Amino acid sequence: MDIQTEPLDAYMVTWQVELEFGGMTTVCLQRAAAFAERYGHASVVTFNADPAYEVVLQSLRERGKLSEKVRHVNFYEHLAAHPLKPQAKLAAAKFVPEHTGFRAAFSNTYLDSDTATFSEQSYAGPEKEVERKSYFRRNGTVYLTDTKFPSGGTERRLLEVVNESGAVTARFASAAALYRYWLSELVDHEHSLVVVDSKFSAKFLSAWNTVHVPKLFAFHSTHVKAGQNLLTGALADGHAPMIEHRAKWDGFVFLTEAQRNAYVARFGDAERTFVVPNPIRQGSIQPPLPQRNPAHLIAAGSLTVNKNVAASIKVVAELKKRGLEATLNVVGQGSQLNALEQLASDLEIRDNIVFHGYSDQVPRHFAASAIQLMTSTNEGQALVLIESQQQGCVPVSYDINFGPADSITDGHNGFLGPPRGHHRDGGQGRGVDPRPGAGGAHVGQREEIRRGLGQPGHRSPVDQNQGRGSQAQEVRLPREARGIHRGSAGHGIP
Repeated sequence: MDIQTEPLDAYMVTWQVELEFGGMTTVCLQRAAAFAERYGHASVVTFNADPAYEVVLQSLRERGKLSEKVRHVNFYEHLAAHPLKPQAKLAAAKFVPEHTGFRAAFSNTYLDSDTATFSEQSYAGPEKEVERKSYFRRNGTVYLTDTKFPSGGTERRLLEVVNESGAVTARFASAAALYRYWLSELVDHEHSLVVVDSKFSAKFLSAWNTVHVPKLFAFHSTHVKAGQNLLTGALADGHAPMIEHRAKWDGFVFLTEAQRNAYVARFGDAERTFVVPNPIRQGSIQPPLPQRNPAHLIAAGSLTVNKNVAASIKVVAELKKRGLEATLNVVGQGSQLNALEQLASDLEIRDNIVFHGYSDQVPRHFAASAIQLMTSTNEGQALVLIESQQQGCVPVSYDINFGPADSITDGHNGFLGPPRGHHRDGGQGRGVDPRPGAGGAHVGQREEIRRGLGQPGHRSPVDQNQGRGSQAQEVRLPREARGIHRGSAGHGIP
């Protein structure tokens, strides 16, 4: 097969793509765009039920988040518009609900229609113990019923796919089994490739047996828990199932060579592991360009526990104690918002912290700030570090597994410091102060922050070549991956 001339159908698989999303989805969409540029087309596949699907899709394209060359295939939308291949043998349901007198409770319409029903929720039984969700085509016919009910002391599930005539053509006892059946019909053909980005989706796709298409999983963060030794430490909860069942995957994709090396040193499988850095697009800013404020810091990313934005807030409190008034711009949203707002109030710096929420203008925020604080406990590549460097915003980051050391040359285009309690390799640390720049071994880093806050127009010597995840690198994967599918000559997986 000549990879330069023959076509490739590349599918990026994730659970959902919403109007507002974080780094993992950004990478998924950008990688799909890279494959589309190389091969003329690519697809993003999602599984969530969303009556706003068409509206979301249009918005993503208008905002430049989803390439016109990338097809977005959603399970529900596709099943509504395309008949599913009937099962070769339609077996009778092993378990059925005791009650079937369903009463409709509520329904949703397609967001772009006032009349077309998207789904309907109904119940049966004296205690509403049987729950059914029916999904409708735009012409009003049902294409899928999803019934949950108790049977024999166990919660059961029955999903039935229905054709235009009302006949059941496929029947499943779990949503995962239906997803796998549908995905096989969609993607399992020659000259194709699947990269699964979502940990949630990967859990039910581990058991997916394919005939032709190589099935790869992409690690977007470290595979061990924060602070754990890379060779012996506990595996990260989200990644443990894939690693423990690695024989069911054709390959793993890592964002950095450092993480791949760490994985191979512990688990082997060198021939089935690949490094594909995040694709990086030059962040463009439309005029008028913002004025950089030397007293403005920025923390950008999802407000989740592992992003550890609390440490960035504590930096501002420490600076204030030292007589330096700084403003921290927190760009992102997530479950930790209320806790972070309370922390800022408790430290009496609430007026110094600006919570912007989600923004699709992150480059503009970086261009307006002097220093980026990256205090995550774990990462995969830390795309935001490269994005900040592109805008001349100096990144100051914990030297964690993995990513910061791949993007930052300490003292040249940013600064690295060890987090409290552990080193980057997972060994026991020395109880380092949890504030970037506070440790005695990083006086130069602390003084750089001081100078940045005190001198207008401060800029870092940004290395514009740090964005290693170019589109050219992104499309190298198929060349290597095509030969490692389970059962292929010379590279079969036991």
